[in-house]
Amino acid sequence: MISASVLSVGDELLIGDTVNTNASRIGAALSQAGIHIASVRVVGDHIQSMKEAITQELEHRNILILTGGLGPTHDDVTKEVLANLFCSTMRIDERVRDHILKIFKDRNLPVFPANLEQAAVPECFQVL
Repeated sequence: MISASVLSVGDELLIGDTVNTNASRIGAALSQAGIHIASVRVVGDHIQSMKEAITQELEHRNILILTGGLGPTHDDVTKEVLANLFCSTMRIDERVRDHILKIFKDRNLPVFPANLEQAAVPECFQVL
């Protein structure tokens, strides 16, 4: 049987500022698809904690879904941790960049460099 884990990243989840609705929705969708949910974990915005959790889950699961740590703030380091674990550099994904620009344009908001950094992805990854 295929087994999966959901790993949610964010100090805000640990301290109760944000309810982890992503994990419950992902768990429900995977379960509905017939995939066994083996664990749901939460780690803070700390590089070493993320590395350890990702490594542990990948040793035991067929699927690992990560949420969080993708925003434009200094503590959003999920992509960098993954790039490091998979020995990859970062690149700008043009589709993601264009999508970000469209969102800001549609909302008539200014775009800052930090917002465009959200289009950076590990070179060896495929954006879905």
